[in-house]
Order: sequence, then C-alpha cells, then structure tokens
Amino acid sequence: MESARPASAEDLDFIAEQWERAVAELDGQRGGALLAGSLYRENAKGALRAAFDDPDRFLVVGTLDAVPVGFASVFRDSDRREPVGVIEIIYVEPPARQVGVAESIVKLVMDWSAAHGCIGVDAPALPGSRSAKAFFEDNGFVARLLVMHQPRDRSTGGPGE
Repeated sequence: MESARPASAEDLDFIAEQWERAVAELDGQRGGALLAGSLYRENAKGALRAAFDDPDRFLVVGTLDAVPVGFASVFRDSDRREPVGVIEIIYVEPPARQVGVAESIVKLVMDWSAAHGCIGVDAPALPGSRSAKAFFEDNGFVARLLVMHQPRDRSTGGPGE
C-alpha cells in the first residue's frame, strides 16, 4: 500500500541517495541540465540534515508497503506578498511510479503547506515531460508561469543552440 510520511533523521541516507538519482535523471531531459544544476548539492547530506532544523522546510518520504521508494523536499517561500509552498524536488523510483506514491507525497505536502499559511504550492515540470505535467494537472495543479531561456555560447558570448 502506498503512503507518505514526514522524513526523519533515519531517512537521511535514503533521501541523499535518491536526491542524486533525481538530479541525474533530470540532467538527461530537455531543459533538465539547468534545473539539475540548481538542485546539485556539494554536500547533499549536510543540506538535508539542516532541513530538519528549518521550520520553513519539509522533507517527505513516500513508501510502498512501508518500504521507502520516493521523497520530496519542500520549502515555504515567504519572499512574496503571500507565502507559497514550493516543491523543490519530488522523486519516486521508476519501478514504484504510477501506483499512487507521488500522490500520497503531494497530499502530505499540500497539508503541510496549508498548515504553514501558504496560499498554494508550486512545483517544477520540465517542458518535455508530459508525464510530470499530466501528474501535476491530475493532482489539481495548473500552469501559472513559463520560464523562457536562451543559452549563451560561452566561447562567443552570443546565443547558443
């Protein structure tokens, strides 16, 4: 049975390992290299450990038959008129996808965000990832912003391909 729960310090190794897998998976997707770069952590365990002491951060573990198979990292963005919960990263191991684990994670994230005064939750979806877009839409999310990007050719300073 799929479910989600707040992460504990005992989950640190699992989450750090899954974080690295998620970043590697993003790296190979259209538009993913920049997102993966923003999620790269030199010391993932240290950053994750600090999240346990930050009241504006929340780590979630998704389970299948009580076995951890996914996670999410969320933060409360209060640098705006009204605070918003932001799913920084959500990842479920490929064999455990499409069985409800991510839905359980999102429900817990939504509950945490509401309890922390957030008016909503934002989540990233890459432009070529129809499955991510469909997942979020199926869970009540709507697109509210597209970020356009033009890479620069580092050797000439001009537009890249």
